[in-house]
Parts: sequence; structure tokens; C-alpha cells
Amino acid sequence: MIGYMTSQELKKLNRMELLDLLLAQTKRADDLEEKLRQAEMKLNERQILLDEAGSIAQAALRVNGVFEAAEAAASQYLESIQTLNARQEEVCSKRESASKEAADKLLSETEMKCQTMESETERRCADMLSTAKRESEAYWDKVRAQLEEYMSSHDALLNLLNIQNVRGMQGDEK
Repeated sequence: MIGYMTSQELKKLNRMELLDLLLAQTKRADDLEEKLRQAEMKLNERQILLDEAGSIAQAALRVNGVFEAAEAAASQYLESIQTLNARQEEVCSKRESASKEAADKLLSETEMKCQTMESETERRCADMLSTAKRESEAYWDKVRAQLEEYMSSHDALLNLLNIQNVRGMQGDEK
């Protein structure tokens, strides 16, 4: 079956088609082995008649022909298996390499995204901290100003009260 396909046609086949070819070649080899076994059984069961074969040499040539055919079939089968195996390993190697490249690319992209997110988060935290400091300082400046205003408005009142207290004490002493 493989002998009828060009190497270009074989390269276009997917894994399942290659496995189907491999199974077909295996079945063919098994069939040939079975035929060989049956032929060997017939040879063992029968005695080769000299008049039919003409001579022992002719009988040997016939037996050798069967063995040569079986050997050629087995050799072709092994070559087919080796060829398919080599192609399958090449396909697997390419897929593994492509998968590794894709995984490396995804990992690299993920690391870049994480670094970007981390930088953005740090920047936002710094902005929030800066804003909080400014707002806190502004609040305390406002509170300080209100306290100073309160104290200055009450200082005049305290001074007036102190003056009256001092006069009142001076009047009590008299």
C-alpha cells in the first residue's frame, strides 16, 4: 500500500492516516506470515515428489523461492515501519517544539503583564499616599488656623476678664 504512495503524499497524511497505513501494512505482513506458515506446513506434510519436481535441485529452488518472497515481504514491511516511525517522530518533534515555543511566549507575556500591573499598582499607591498627605496637611492647616482664630478672639476676652478680675481684687483689698 505504501509502495504506491509518493513521499509527498505520505507527508500530507495526518497521524490517524499514518496509523491506518501502519495497521494495513501490519495486517499485510501478518497475512504473508500466515501464508508462509501454511506453505511450510504443506512442505512438512508432503514429500516432494521427484517426478513432479524433476529433481531435488528443482524442489530446493521452489522452496527457496517461497522463502525469498517471504523475506522480501518481511523486509519491505520493516522498511515501511521504519519510514513511518521516522516520520511520526519528526511530526511529534515539530509539535513538541511548537508547543514549547507557544508556552514560552505565553509565560513571557504573562510575566510582562504582571510587571506592568505591579508598576501601575505601585504608581497608584504612591499617588494615593501623596494625595492623602496633601489632604491631611491641608486639613491640619485649616484646623490650626481655626484654633489660632479662636484663641486670638478669646485672648481679647481673657485679657478683659483678667483686667476686671484684677480690679475686682484690688477693690476687695481696699
